[in-house]
Amino acid sequence: MKNLGHHRLLVFAAIGMASLLFADRLVLSPLWSLWSERQTRIADLQTAVEQDQALCEREDGIRKRWQSMLEGSLPASESEAESLVLRSVNEWAGMHGVQVTTVKPRWSVEEKESALLECRATALGSLRALSGFLHALETSPLALRVEEVALVPRDDRGSLLSLELRFTGLVLAKPEEGAGS
Repeated sequence: MKNLGHHRLLVFAAIGMASLLFADRLVLSPLWSLWSERQTRIADLQTAVEQDQALCEREDGIRKRWQSMLEGSLPASESEAESLVLRSVNEWAGMHGVQVTTVKPRWSVEEKESALLECRATALGSLRALSGFLHALETSPLALRVEEVALVPRDDRGSLLSLELRFTGLVLAKPEEGAGS
């Protein structure tokens, strides 16, 4: 009889262990995996919310910066933009005693919201004059960016230099009145 009791106890123990294994494989492990995935997703969402809150806190500054970029953008009309850039280049050249020999504008449309006016220019002057000219171009409120610069001496002493310059001007589409904000 004792063997039968031990035998039943072993059967119940085996059934209990099989039930635990079954519960672990089909219920507990998937639930644990799901819980871990949700914890990761919650952490990702919390990070995204924090980033969005930080962006909202900086909204006024971002809007002001965007407005200044729009104001510094070149006019949408190609002829007006080219005229403004040529006038500005001539003004900076005159201020710094630089002789601009060529300015060649070329347009490229980046997207429907923006376009680039690429200009290649050649100028003559002293190092001081050319550096002042470049500084005026770089610090202008216009949306201009110097892309390439090359200096070549034009005399034996290096007092007269030729500046080969490529710069771009950005045209941003102005938002229509009442659209967005």
